[in-house]
Amino acid sequence: MTKIEQFRNEEYVVWEIHSESFLVETVVNDKIDDNKDRYFSTLDQAMDFVSSDNI
Repeated sequence: MTKIEQFRNEEYVVWEIHSESFLVETVVNDKIDDNKDRYFSTLDQAMDFVSSDNI
C-alpha cells in the first residue's frame, strides 16, 4: 500500500491499495480506529470524504 497523505493533524490517512482501491483510516487519540475504515474506488472519492465536514 502507498500512503497518499495525512489530513487534519493525522486525523485521516489515505492509502492506495492498488489503482482502483483506496483506504481511508481514521486516527482517534493517536490510534487507528479499524471500525472506521472506509474503502473507495477512486482517489477523488477518498479525498472528498476526508475533506467533507459530515464525516
